[in-house]
Amino acid sequence: MRRDPPDGESTADAAIRSGRTRSTGRGRSVRAKDETERFAELVCALSSRLAGASAERILAEVEAALEAIRVHFGVDQCTVLKLVPERRAVVLIRRAAVPGVPPIPETIDYGKAFPTTYRTVVEELRPYVLDRLDDIPPDETAQRESSIALELGAYVAIPIVSGGVARYSLAMGCNGRPHRWRRDRIRLMQALGEIIASALDRREGEERLRRSVADLAQAQRVARTGSWVRDFVADLFSASDEAYRIIGARPVSSDEWRACIHPDDRERVGIEVRTHFANHRQTYRSEYRVVQPGGDVRVIVDEGEVLYHETGQPLRAIGTIRDVTETRRTAREIGDLRSRIWHADRAARAGALGGSLAHELGQPLAAILANAQAGLRFLDSGALDADGTRSILEAIVRDDKRATAIIDGLRSLLRKEAAPKEPVDLAEALTEVVSLVRREAEGLGVRIETRLAPGLLALAAKAQLQQVGLNFLSNALEAVRAKPAGERRVVVDGARVAGSIEISVSDSGEGVAQPARDSIFEPFRSTRSGGLGLGLAISRSIVESHEGRIGVATSALGGARFHFSLPALDEDRAPAANDARSPSPTLSSPRPALPAPAAGIPCVCVVDDDRSVREGLVRLLSSAGYAVVPFASGDELLASHEVARADCAILDVRMSGLSGPELHGRLAGRYPWLPVIFLTAHRDVPTGVHAMRTGAADFLLKPVADTDLLAAVGRAVRLGAETRRRDESRRIAVERLERLSPREREILEQVALGHLNKRIAADLRISEATVKQHRGRVMDKLGVRSVPALIQIREAAMATPSYQGRIPDEGAGP
Repeated sequence: MRRDPPDGESTADAAIRSGRTRSTGRGRSVRAKDETERFAELVCALSSRLAGASAERILAEVEAALEAIRVHFGVDQCTVLKLVPERRAVVLIRRAAVPGVPPIPETIDYGKAFPTTYRTVVEELRPYVLDRLDDIPPDETAQRESSIALELGAYVAIPIVSGGVARYSLAMGCNGRPHRWRRDRIRLMQALGEIIASALDRREGEERLRRSVADLAQAQRVARTGSWVRDFVADLFSASDEAYRIIGARPVSSDEWRACIHPDDRERVGIEVRTHFANHRQTYRSEYRVVQPGGDVRVIVDEGEVLYHETGQPLRAIGTIRDVTETRRTAREIGDLRSRIWHADRAARAGALGGSLAHELGQPLAAILANAQAGLRFLDSGALDADGTRSILEAIVRDDKRATAIIDGLRSLLRKEAAPKEPVDLAEALTEVVSLVRREAEGLGVRIETRLAPGLLALAAKAQLQQVGLNFLSNALEAVRAKPAGERRVVVDGARVAGSIEISVSDSGEGVAQPARDSIFEPFRSTRSGGLGLGLAISRSIVESHEGRIGVATSALGGARFHFSLPALDEDRAPAANDARSPSPTLSSPRPALPAPAAGIPCVCVVDDDRSVREGLVRLLSSAGYAVVPFASGDELLASHEVARADCAILDVRMSGLSGPELHGRLAGRYPWLPVIFLTAHRDVPTGVHAMRTGAADFLLKPVADTDLLAAVGRAVRLGAETRRRDESRRIAVERLERLSPREREILEQVALGHLNKRIAADLRISEATVKQHRGRVMDKLGVRSVPALIQIREAAMATPSYQGRIPDEGAGP
C-alpha cells in the first residue's frame, strides 16, 4: 500500500530520504545525492543552457528550465511573469505545468486580482508564501476568489529585483492541495529566478538592439542619410547600408571611396580634406557629387568628426552622408518659379504703367524728332546760324540721353534672367522708379516727394529692389486715391543709419490696421479690392534674399509707411557714373527766340509740361513760318493774352494741373473758334475718340513726323479762319436782323417760306400794298437786292444759338 509523503516533501525528496537509509536487495546500498549537490547540478545545467542559447532560443530554453525547476521542487506548475508596475499588471512569459492544470491568462491585473501578492512582491519586494487557502484572511476576498478561480491550493511568488525594482516574478504552485513551503528553499528559488531573468534581460537587450538597428536603418532610408566610419591607420572604410545605397558601391578603402566621387569634384574634395587635416579641424562639412555604377549622379553632403593622435596625425573619423539631390533640384525649381513669379509681377506692374512708360519715352523722342526736323527745315531755308545749330544739337543730345536712361531702366526692371548682385546706388534706382510712376501720380492728383540721401550703396540686384519700390509706390497711389485732391501725398525716404540703408514709402491714405500688419506680407493677403495679395509677399522674399528686413508702420502723413532695410556698402565701392545716361552739365537749352507776331502770320499756342518737347515744337513750327507761343500748363495759357489772337492750339493730353481734355473744354467755352490739336505719347484710342467727338481738329501721337504735324496745323489754321469768318457773318446777320420790326420779321419769314405777296397779305390779314411796302424796307435794312441774298442772311442768323427762338411762329398775327 502506497504512503503519501509528509506535508511539504515531494516524492523525489521521499525517494532520496529513503535511499539514504536502505540498501538494495542485492546487498548494494544506494545513497541519494545530497540535496545541495542536486541543486548545484540544476544551477549549472540551467546556467549553461541559458547562457549559450541564442536570442531566438532563449524562450524555449526558459520553458525547459521551468520544467526542470518544477520537477526539482515537486510542484504542479512553475511560471515566470514580467511585472508591469505602471499598469499594476503581470504578463505571462513562460510556464511549465503538469497535465490538467488550468491555464492562466496572458495578462493579469495583478493589483486587482491578487492585491496582497502585488503589495508584497512589487511594493515590499518580499516573497509571498501561501501554504493553504485557509491562511488567506477573511477580509482578502479578491485574493481568495482569484486563487480559487485558478484552482491554487498553495503557491509562492518570488520577486526578481534589479535596480531596486521588481522586474520579474518566479511563481510556483500546487493545484487543489496545500503545500508547506520550506523557507530555507526560498533563497534557492530566487537564485534560479535570477538566472532566468538574466537570460530574459539578454534577450530583451538584443531585441532592443536589433530594433534600434532596424529603426536606424529605416530612419536613414527615410532621411536619405547614411553613416560611415574611416580608419586612417588601417586604411579601412565602412558604412551603413543606406550609405552604400547612396554611393552605389561598397568601398572598403580610401582610394575606393575617392573613386566614387565625380571626376569634376574629386580634386576640390581632396584639397578640402588635406586642408582640414592640416589645420587639425575636428569637424568638417563638404558637398560634392558621386557617380553610381549605372551613371546616375547624386549630390551628397558629407559631415563628420575626426580623432587625431597627439602627433597631429588623423586616426579615425566618423560621419554621415546625406543625399540632397532632390532637395537641390527642388530648391532650383523653387528658385526658378520664384524668379518667374517676380518677373511676372514686374511685367504686370510695368504693363499697368504702360501709359506712363509710353509717355515718358515718347516725350524725349518727340523732342528729338521735332528738333531734328526743325534743323533740317532751317537748313533748307538758309536761316540757321552756328548758335542755332549748336542749340538744336545740344537739345537732341540731351533728349537722346534721357530716352536712353528710360529704356535702360525699363530693361533692367523687366529683365527675366537672374540679375547678379552688384553695388547699386539705391537713391538712383528709386529715382528711376519714381519717374516711371510720376505721370500716373499726376493723373491721379498725387504729389510725390523724394528725400533720398546720397551714398545709399548696397550689394543688390537692382531690378529686384526696383520691383520692391514699384510695389510700395503702386500700393501708396492706390491708398491715397480716395482722399481729397489736395491731401494725396506720397513721400519716398532713404537714409543711411549705422551700417544699414533704410528705405520707406509713406502715404496719406487710411493706413494698415494693427491686426492686418502681422499677415500683410503673406501670400494672397491683400488690403486692396481686386488685389491678388502677391506684391508684398514677393517684396518680402526679395528683401530677405538680400539679408534685409521689411515691415509696415503708421506714417507721419497719417497713412501707412512701408519700409525695408539692407546692409550698406562702403562708399569707395560705389559704381562709376555712366556718362552716357547723364546729361552733360555744359549743354544748355536756351529759350528759342520767337518771331514778333505780324499781320498775316498765323499764331500757334503750344501747351506741354515737358520743356524739351515745347522747345522742339517751337523750333519746328517757327521753321514753317508760324508765330509760336509756348506754355508749360493750361492755367498759364488761360491767363495769357496771346490765346485771344491764336489761330491754333497744340495740347498735350496728360499734364500737371489741367489735363489736355479739361483745357480743351474751357477753351471751347471762351474761344469757340480756336481749333485744338492733341499731341500725346499715349496710344489711348478712347481718349482720341473722345477728343474728336468734343470738337478737336486732330489727334496725333508722339513722335510725329513734321509733315504730319505741319499739315494738321495748316488744316487747323484754315479751319479756324473759316470759323471766324462764318462767325463774323453770323454776327453781322444777327445785328441786321435785330434792326427789323416784329412785322418786318414776320414778312421775312413768309418770304423765306416762298410765299407770294398775295398769300402773305391773306395770312397776315393786311393789304398786298402793305406787304410790298414792308418787303422793301426789309431789303433796305438788310442791304440786299434779291430774295436769295435775303434768305442767306436769315439762315446765317438762325445758325447763331443766341438768335434762335426769336423768330415768330408761322402765321402769327400782329
